[in-house]
Amino acid sequence: MRVNFMNSSIGVDIVDKRRIGELLQKFGDKLPLRVLGADELTVFEQRSDQTEFLAGRFAAKEALIKALGGLLEQRPPYNEIQILPDQSGQPVVRFTSGSAALEGYSFQVSISHEKNYAVAMALGQREE
Repeated sequence: MRVNFMNSSIGVDIVDKRRIGELLQKFGDKLPLRVLGADELTVFEQRSDQTEFLAGRFAAKEALIKALGGLLEQRPPYNEIQILPDQSGQPVVRFTSGSAALEGYSFQVSISHEKNYAVAMALGQREE
């Protein structure tokens, strides 16, 4: 597959999992409610590695917002961006509030974890 970079944008972000753990202790359920959408919350509540999951989703959403760049007039709330696993476990991006600016674009995201960090990269492409 050939990518036309004039019609693509990327974003990357890294998050310290220890920071997310501290914020979870400080704010409790308020943090996941602010960061995660309804379907993500269902997945989050079933996870034993909630801090890692939340750190990865936070990094992915920041990467997506960076990839969105100038497509949006204002930054969407984190909980309006959902990143859910498909049948094979790969992350799939879904926006809960439709935006006309995103029509004709597709987004992919990759999330990775290391001992203390979660990193994510997002690619946005205009569909042709």
